[in-house]
Amino acid sequence: MPLKHLYSSLRNALNRRRAKIDFQIPLRLHVGGHEAKKGWVIFNAENGPLVDIVGTCTDMSLFPDHCCSDIYCSHVIEHLSLAGELTQTLNEFYRILAPGGVLRVSVPDVSVLFRFYNDPRSTAEVRLELLKYIYGGQTSSYDFHKWGFDAELMHILLKNTGFEDIEQVRFFGFFDDSSELMMNDIPLSVNMVAKKGA
Repeated sequence: MPLKHLYSSLRNALNRRRAKIDFQIPLRLHVGGHEAKKGWVIFNAENGPLVDIVGTCTDMSLFPDHCCSDIYCSHVIEHLSLAGELTQTLNEFYRILAPGGVLRVSVPDVSVLFRFYNDPRSTAEVRLELLKYIYGGQTSSYDFHKWGFDAELMHILLKNTGFEDIEQVRFFGFFDDSSELMMNDIPLSVNMVAKKGA
């Protein structure tokens, strides 16, 4: 198949999926997702067989204000720069959430990762794996980490965006993803739940 026809086919398939999304009802948006779950719309920068909408979280202009009841975002925002991209994305999440809507966001916990990395009992193989969680797996142009977080920093960022009722939880229990990674029974992620005020 000629390349231009392949692009056309991909574009048409994406448009068909996008056309099925009803923005008039509150969406449950899975940002960066790869796992299909009933009732959730997958929004990802990279296309895939289960991705409903391809786009970047720094530009969510496709989504109207207050169209989401829930946003789930696991191990995505560490791929954004602190100068601009991160603030822009959190503001976009806040904009598209309906009043009372819930954001669940997970990031690698650098305080825990550094502690394990500096533990003299950690082997070179373990340290190599930990570095992937700190800097990204670097398997694609999207898989580089630009910033690091701990619970206190996440709380400040969410509060400064306008979120309320911010709390750290051990796990979300929604998807089988990086938010549930553990080492020696200690979670490797900061998992935060925050609400948009009514």
